[in-house]
Amino acid sequence: MKHAPSIRITTLFIAALFIVVLPVSANQLLKEITSIAEVPNQHTSLNKLRNTAELGSNITAFTAATESILKGYLKQGEYDAFSKEIRYVKQHSLWSSTPELQIIVYIALADEAYRKGDVQLASDIQTTAITLAQNHNFISRMSEVYTRQGIFYRNLGLLDKALEYYERALPYAEQSGDPLQASRITMNKGVIYEGQNKYNEALELYKQALPSIESGNNPILLADILFNITAVYMQLHELDLALTFSQRVLKLDEASGDINNIIYSLNRISSIYLLLGDNGQAQTYLNRSIELADKGKNKQQLAVAFMRKARILMKQGKLDQALEIANKSADNALTIDNPITKNNVIPPLAELYISINQNQKAIELIEMLPGDTISPTYMVRKQKILAKANYNIENYQQAYSHLKILHNTEQARAEEKLKAYRDEMNSELAKFSEQLNVKELELENEKQQSDLEVMQYRQYFGITLALIVFLLFSLLIYSQIKKKQMAQAQARLKEAAIDHKNQMLSDICHELRTPFSVLKLQIEALQYNLEPDTELAHNRLNAKIEQLSHLVSDIDQLSQADSMVLTLNKVKINTHNLLNAIITDNRVLIEKVGLELKLDIQLDETLDVDLDINRIQQVFHNLFSNAIRYTSVPGFIRLKARNDQNNLFIQVDDTSPGVSLEDIEHLFNRLYRVEKSRSRATGGLGLGLSICKSLIELHNGRIIAKQGKSGGLCIQITLPLH
Repeated sequence: MKHAPSIRITTLFIAALFIVVLPVSANQLLKEITSIAEVPNQHTSLNKLRNTAELGSNITAFTAATESILKGYLKQGEYDAFSKEIRYVKQHSLWSSTPELQIIVYIALADEAYRKGDVQLASDIQTTAITLAQNHNFISRMSEVYTRQGIFYRNLGLLDKALEYYERALPYAEQSGDPLQASRITMNKGVIYEGQNKYNEALELYKQALPSIESGNNPILLADILFNITAVYMQLHELDLALTFSQRVLKLDEASGDINNIIYSLNRISSIYLLLGDNGQAQTYLNRSIELADKGKNKQQLAVAFMRKARILMKQGKLDQALEIANKSADNALTIDNPITKNNVIPPLAELYISINQNQKAIELIEMLPGDTISPTYMVRKQKILAKANYNIENYQQAYSHLKILHNTEQARAEEKLKAYRDEMNSELAKFSEQLNVKELELENEKQQSDLEVMQYRQYFGITLALIVFLLFSLLIYSQIKKKQMAQAQARLKEAAIDHKNQMLSDICHELRTPFSVLKLQIEALQYNLEPDTELAHNRLNAKIEQLSHLVSDIDQLSQADSMVLTLNKVKINTHNLLNAIITDNRVLIEKVGLELKLDIQLDETLDVDLDINRIQQVFHNLFSNAIRYTSVPGFIRLKARNDQNNLFIQVDDTSPGVSLEDIEHLFNRLYRVEKSRSRATGGLGLGLSICKSLIELHNGRIIAKQGKSGGLCIQITLPLH
């Protein structure tokens, strides 16, 4: 006790000295807090720095340290420590007098609710943070609070509302001069387009944001945009590329230590392995995800992970275990206010109930979904399940009602794609017209310049006036003739473009109208019990729907090729291995119809070529399918291959019937079909060879058609080796 006064005096002296020095080192203290916050598990160091800031009355540093501490606890899933920290801050003397401190606390509380899967609660709390930022005019926080609210609205399925808040956030990000925040908003807008199945628009926004993010030294944000790009690759079925990107994202997330992001990445990798058919790897990543989600109390991610595990068990035939795990998934999904998670979890469980003949349970479960308010994709899935379940319990009227809704939705989606293609054609025509107008203006300018030169020539050389008049008269006549010829050429080109567009649209509408008419007739036959064999009728319906699906898919692929967004995943492969794979894939189909497959392959044993295997296999599948469809039995189909130093030459030819020279000129035109010996009755939409041509040219190759020596059609392909 005797030494207490001296200790107190010493402490006061040191504190006073620190306060004197503080203004000089305040910025350094803030930099140190920012630097330490980037390293995981630095709560103790941040607390010490916060105490230093408090001692020096440095409110900015105190607030920054508090924000970093709260974020750190959330990243690690330490919710008890997080709640204790929240109580400490609210009881602190700075709480009532520091609005920015209140804003970061409410942002953190909203983040906690979001990580636990309660998106509606997160949105409600975020509204309080927005109100505080608006009332106190915190410009530096406005972009952040609006962006976060946009993310919450997006997860609630309110996409228009989400886009509105992103648009609100963007001017503040630009005003603050923070390119990373602006790129983050652009990326989140891309996620909305992705949710609307507008993958090309989403990819464009990601590409727009990526350079700034890559140069911004922010690994968390870089992981976010790569995660979103991976989702687009999955939708485009580029699974190997998606897996490579996802594993890179996982490494970035593990380095940052954010448990929630690690869970997302583990689930994404698991789903890719599931699509690739590697159930073992899928289950390994799922188990890690479930363990972390359970630790972090993240019911949303638990629901997703449990459902993926149930799918694996279903593939293994373990229905009882699958049902148990799927019910766990549903239990977690139904306790949180997240419509997207429910729409991803409940339908698979309903389908599982249908598979074990518990159709009424499936109906009750699927009726709980708001699928029609989220996305047409969810509504289609919901109506399919309801139609199947009602049909199984012989409630045919209700099943028909759901099939009708499904039919109308699919028709609307097909018409929407057709409208998009029509708009694209109109846009191209408008560009062409604009180019014609520019050319006409250039000709007019040339004429004016010519007149001016003639006037100057007349002024300086009056003695040659007669000659100039003669030349000018000749020039005017020539100009008029040329102008008339140009106008006629322009009119012919414009008319040809319009005719081509109208013919394309007419053909596509015809292709859509015919199966829709058949579907309508067959559904009416079922409705009025005019079809004695309902199973056969259902098979016909399914076949027509498949035909429509193939048509829309082909049109979409050609549209991607025209828009220059169709990408290749090139790998180096031995040409013998490539051709063996193609032969294996098609030999059974050829021999099944009674045709003979002849091989004439003379290639270097070590010859390799760089190409996209899936795209090339699609090309040869189309070629062999055409040959099988149009070659008479008995007959043969021949695959011939040669190479030189620079090129690989592959030929597919067949026996009669053949194709006339007139028809060969149009074989690669879209929707063109030979109406003579190769009959329309054999099927086909006239898009297969167009797709082949697009894919080969994308490989910098060349494809031509000519009459075969064996009486049929001969297709020759040239691919560069380098």
